[in-house]
Amino acid sequence: MDRITAKRRDIEAQLERDQKEVSSLKASLDRTKQLTDNMVGILDSFENRLQKLDDTIRPVHKETVHLTRLQENVGKAMKALDRVIELYHVASSVEAHIREGPSGNVDGYLKQMARVTSALEFFSENNPHSVELATLKSLSELGRDMLSREFRNLLNRHSKAVPVATLMDMLITLEEDLPPLEHLPEKVMEDLSAIARWLAGPGHSSDFMNIYAQIRSSQVSRSLQGLKEAYKPAASGQSLKHKQSTGVGGTKDTPQKRAGPRRSTQRRSSRVFLEVTASAQKGVCPDPTDFMADESLEGTSLFMHHSSLFLKLMQSEKTLMQCIIAPGYHERIFENLVQIPMDFLIASGEALHNQLKKSLSLHEHNVLLAGLRILRHLTGIQPDYANALRGLKGGPSSRIAMLASLFEATCLRGLHEFAEHVKNDPDKKTNLPRDGTVHELTSNTVTHIEHMLEYTDTAGQLLVEQEGAHVARELGAKKAMGSFLYKVLGVLGLNLELKAKGYELPALKCIFLLNNYHYIHKSLTSNDTLLSTVEEESPDVEDHYLELIAEQRRGYQKCWSKVLHHILEVNKPQMGAQTDKTRAGEKLSSRHRQAIKDKFKGFNTEFEELQLIQKHFAIPDERLRDTIREDNVDFLVPHYTMFHERYASAPFTKNPDKYLKYTPEDVERILRTSFFDMAA
Repeated sequence: MDRITAKRRDIEAQLERDQKEVSSLKASLDRTKQLTDNMVGILDSFENRLQKLDDTIRPVHKETVHLTRLQENVGKAMKALDRVIELYHVASSVEAHIREGPSGNVDGYLKQMARVTSALEFFSENNPHSVELATLKSLSELGRDMLSREFRNLLNRHSKAVPVATLMDMLITLEEDLPPLEHLPEKVMEDLSAIARWLAGPGHSSDFMNIYAQIRSSQVSRSLQGLKEAYKPAASGQSLKHKQSTGVGGTKDTPQKRAGPRRSTQRRSSRVFLEVTASAQKGVCPDPTDFMADESLEGTSLFMHHSSLFLKLMQSEKTLMQCIIAPGYHERIFENLVQIPMDFLIASGEALHNQLKKSLSLHEHNVLLAGLRILRHLTGIQPDYANALRGLKGGPSSRIAMLASLFEATCLRGLHEFAEHVKNDPDKKTNLPRDGTVHELTSNTVTHIEHMLEYTDTAGQLLVEQEGAHVARELGAKKAMGSFLYKVLGVLGLNLELKAKGYELPALKCIFLLNNYHYIHKSLTSNDTLLSTVEEESPDVEDHYLELIAEQRRGYQKCWSKVLHHILEVNKPQMGAQTDKTRAGEKLSSRHRQAIKDKFKGFNTEFEELQLIQKHFAIPDERLRDTIREDNVDFLVPHYTMFHERYASAPFTKNPDKYLKYTPEDVERILRTSFFDMAA
């Protein structure tokens, strides 16, 4: 009961506290409401004031905006009016300047031309029948002509032919190390570029493109002409000093200073030209072929230098053009620029080709080396030409390929004609060497094919292509060249066999073939490149010639059969027995004495006859000559020694000096010294 009472008192106390708190909250709420009502009243008052202010300011603002717009319009009208007034005075203010020309101030002149252009556009649009329009058109035409003239004058004044010394440096310097040519001063290039941009503008003439192409093409041609002039004294062997003292190869626009430096530069030009020619011969062809080719086909080196330098000059001209001319005109200008120098280059190449054809028709086969040299050069530079001339109309890049095709056809025909010439060289006795030495056809043929090895890739590719695509896949250039050279050596051997039949003496025939086969074999074994190339077709070619040499050595030995016939006693053993009896004290019969005399006499006669004849035989190779002499000694001396020992002491004659002319030592000495006597 007490707990309930206590609990009730707690609840009542808590209720009383809560009522007090509620009363406090009601009082706070009333105060907040009063404050809110006050704030709302203030805001309403502020809003009313703002509305009154807006109603007052808005008309003023609108009026101000209107007045401002009117002011701006008046300003624009004044400016437009000033502009129009200025345009009406453009003709009179710029006329003197326009008529005077750029006079070295291209930028200022172009600004005046821009004023004329602007005035033209205004009057054309707004007053096409005004007098000012006609005047401005006249000034515009005059200004354009003056700019074109200035463009031409700047190019003519500053475009110089590239000196020969510089051209030579371009030949001997690697592409990556070659500094760019400075065709024009930087300021001149800027002026030309500015003029070109203005002349290329809408409605303007494009005559400047022809001017640029013509002048720069002329400079390229003059540069190459200077190379040609410098080549003449170098090719004819004149001294550098004489060449430059006569002024050959100079150009009228080449900068000239004091006489001393000019002569020094000229001397250097020719000296460098000779060095380039020599280095080209060593670099392109390390043996004398290159020089021989150039000598046999005059102008070969010049053409090759010409074509290489023209390519470099084209590349340099393209770079220069890109700095001056807008991109849209590059192809047209460059096509016109290269046309004349290209025509000259192609004409030079065709002239060389015609000369090559003519020489080959006259069986001057050494010019084939020059043809292959040119073809190799054209094939090498053809991709660079195609890249430099890419995109041009008229196919100028294909002209180098067409020229190369001409040389390909002629060189291929020349290769086959060379083989036919070796095969069908006239079989005339007057052409045979009387001493049986190496035939001129052999030495010329071997020398020619040795020189052709330098052009194995070029000539081999020609031979491959003629076989057709199917065979070409299986046949490399070296193998094709090896097959061709083996064929040439084969027909050479057949021709030599036919020529050898012109000799009446079998021994001389054998010596002739021996000399020629040995010469071929020695040439093969002393030239690893030649041997390896021929072995592509015939791996046993060396053994083949060794067998031919051995065969001729055996054939030559047969010439001693008549000599041996007198001293051999194969079928007469009774005579030896009779001699043995004589040694035992018995006398020889008259028949036996006469037989011995006949043997010694026959030997002496035949031996002396062979000595007299073969004394004039020639074996030019010392090692081969000693070998054949040694063969003769080994073949004859043992038989004669045996015969001499048997009969020299026999009493077969009262006059032994008549029959015993030679001791075995004498025979050996004569065989070693008197046969094949090159000094006889």
